[in-house]
Amino acid sequence: QLGAHGRHRGGREKKPQPAGGKTSKKGKTEQAKDGGLAKLRGKSQPHPSPSKASTEVDQQRIVQTVRVMVRLWCHESTRVYADRMIEDEGRSWFQALLEGCVRHCFC
Repeated sequence: QLGAHGRHRGGREKKPQPAGGKTSKKGKTEQAKDGGLAKLRGKSQPHPSPSKASTEVDQQRIVQTVRVMVRLWCHESTRVYADRMIEDEGRSWFQALLEGCVRHCFC
C-alpha cells in the first residue's frame, strides 16, 4: 500500500517497472561490464602489434622460466624418489631415467 505522496510505508519510493512488467535483475557491475563491452565492440581499431625487440625479450623470459621450472622439477623429483634409494645402482638408474624424461619432454 502507498502512503501519502506516493511512497511505500517503509519510506522507499516505488521503482517504475519497464514495459512488460519485469524488472532487470542485473547488478551494477554487470551493467558496467555490458556497457564497457558495447563500447569496445563499437571500436574497430586493431590492437597495436608489439615491436620486434619486446617480442624477443618476451621469448627470452619464457625460455628462462621453462628452464627454471625444469630444473625445479628435476630437483624435487630427485628429493622425493632418488633420496629414498639405498643402493647406488638405484640412484644411477633414476638419474638416467630423469635425464631421458627431460630430453624427451623438454628438448
